[in-house]
Amino acid sequence: MNIIDNEKTDIQELKDYQMTVKILSRLFKAYEPNFSMMAKGCVFDAKMYFTDNNNELYRYHIEIKSRRQNMEEYDTLPLTVQKYCNIIESCKLGEKPIYISIVNDEEYYIYDLSRIDMNKVIIKNWYINDIEYSNNPVKKKIPTMFIPVNQCVNNGLI
Repeated sequence: MNIIDNEKTDIQELKDYQMTVKILSRLFKAYEPNFSMMAKGCVFDAKMYFTDNNNELYRYHIEIKSRRQNMEEYDTLPLTVQKYCNIIESCKLGEKPIYISIVNDEEYYIYDLSRIDMNKVIIKNWYINDIEYSNNPVKKKIPTMFIPVNQCVNNGLI
C-alpha cells in the first residue's frame, strides 16, 4: 500500500514556502507583500497580495515545486496538467496564477500561468511517483506540461 509520509511532506512544503516568501519578498520589496501558506489539501500552495503606489490591489495564487534537475540538459520545467488546471480554476477575477519552480535549492523560475504560450508547451505522459514522499512509491503515467524556461517571467539565484 502506498502511504504518504506526512512528516517529510510537511517539512518540504514548509521549506518551499519559506524559500518562496524570501524570493518574492525580495522581488516585490517596495510593496511589502503579504503571504499566507495554504492548508493541506488546497489546490495551490500559497497566496500573496500587495497594494501598489496607486492603491491597486494585486492578488496571486502560487503553486510551488522544488526539484532536482540539471538545467544545462533541459530547457523546460514540468507541471502536471492537474496542477495547472487546479490553479487556473482556483483564480477568481483579479487573481493571478503563479507557478514557481525551485531548482536544486539554488535557482528559481517564476511563471505567470495566464501568460504561457501553450503552442510552445509540450504535453505528454510523464512516468513519475504518484506520491512524492512515500515508503513504497508507485510509478504512474501522469499527464504533464513541459513549459519552456524562456516562458518564465522572472528567474534568478536564491
